[in-house]
Amino acid sequence: MHTKLQKPLLALAGVAIIAACSSVKTDPDIMKAIEATVQNCKIEERYGWAKDCKNNEKETLKKLIEDKGQAASLGSLATALGSEDLKTRAVAADRLYDNYRSISELEKNPQAIDGAAVDLLIANLGKFSEYASFYAARSTTWLAMMTGKESALYAMLDKHPNEAAKTEAYRNLMRYGRMTAFPKIKELAGSSDDKIALAAVTAPRDMYKYNEQERSEICDWAAPMMSNSNENIAARAAQILALRCKGEYIDKVLDEAEKRAGADGLKQPFASVLTNFTFSCEGFLGSKPTGSAEQCKRKEELKAKISK
Repeated sequence: MHTKLQKPLLALAGVAIIAACSSVKTDPDIMKAIEATVQNCKIEERYGWAKDCKNNEKETLKKLIEDKGQAASLGSLATALGSEDLKTRAVAADRLYDNYRSISELEKNPQAIDGAAVDLLIANLGKFSEYASFYAARSTTWLAMMTGKESALYAMLDKHPNEAAKTEAYRNLMRYGRMTAFPKIKELAGSSDDKIALAAVTAPRDMYKYNEQERSEICDWAAPMMSNSNENIAARAAQILALRCKGEYIDKVLDEAEKRAGADGLKQPFASVLTNFTFSCEGFLGSKPTGSAEQCKRKEELKAKISK
């Protein structure tokens, strides 16, 4: 019978064998740091958190990835994500979440991304059924879309057993996939599963700097969804119009808010489009307001009708 200490060691040995047989390059320093984190920290398997480390192993691993760089670290994390040991998978997912919150380093130089490592990341996320897979979903999606691997990503996500991971991925499809992902988003928005549909409708909010063609396609698609029977989907569509579409689409949002502000007042979640997720009425750091004087006047009048 294996002891508790032997089990992660055996699992990590298995990862080493897989890495040796794979075309994906791993970094021995990072692999050792992952192993040390699993052995010497208390790992919260659901969330991937490492705490109560004996020798600050979590921070050592984080700093090592920062120093090596996101591109050089990717193969090691993709490999560890396929470990048979849940704690090892959870640590890898946590690092893919925390160390890859922003991938501007890779956005500037996508040629530095190892395509084989992204393939492995997609494959291993697909095998990761526990909740901690959520923490690897965003970066996997970004990297897959950035490297043109959307077909493999979609096929994996369609079958993924974990709802949290799946919806997190769908929310992030358009950040780097942009209009390449839009047909998939439109398909998902029609899902009978409200969580999947909401994730899809959220995706355009995280795409920035629409050009005129993109604005026309996305905003004309989103506007009718403000009358969706699902209040969260309706509100999310309105947020896209207010934050990303602007101009005449703000008028559509305000018109919808007027319709909804009945005798009982304007209720959440739609009211959030006038407060938390809204167009600006004052300049900021040299930028002009995104709403006109008339639109801002209407917004203030409608805010007074929000239900307390």
